[in-house]
Amino acid sequence: MDQAETVQFGTLTSLQRLVTDREINLPDGTQLIHPEKFKSLLKFKSKEHWDNIRVFPIHPNFRIALIGKPSSETSGNTYGRGSWFSPELSTMFLFIPMGLMNFEVFVDDFKWYFLFNYFF
Repeated sequence: MDQAETVQFGTLTSLQRLVTDREINLPDGTQLIHPEKFKSLLKFKSKEHWDNIRVFPIHPNFRIALIGKPSSETSGNTYGRGSWFSPELSTMFLFIPMGLMNFEVFVDDFKWYFLFNYFF
């Protein structure tokens, strides 16, 4: 997710259940649930049953990357009114401060950071 500072207040915190529990209820009634929970549900009913009532597992490798300008640049303070970087978000995401860089350097740095932290 790019440009977090432009998102309406409350939108990012609405993702809290997805980020922390790996579950979310979508407006159309679809439920996305943790893959382990889905495995346990398969003991009681078939996959076709859960597909029919729109319950699906979230992929085990699902990740969210959130990119935004520092709050001090967008609101004048760290947790002030209009700041996208709230105390709730600071508990949901790992923040990595980064300086200005070109796109290729950013992708390379992010790739190595992701590989190191999730596969070693």
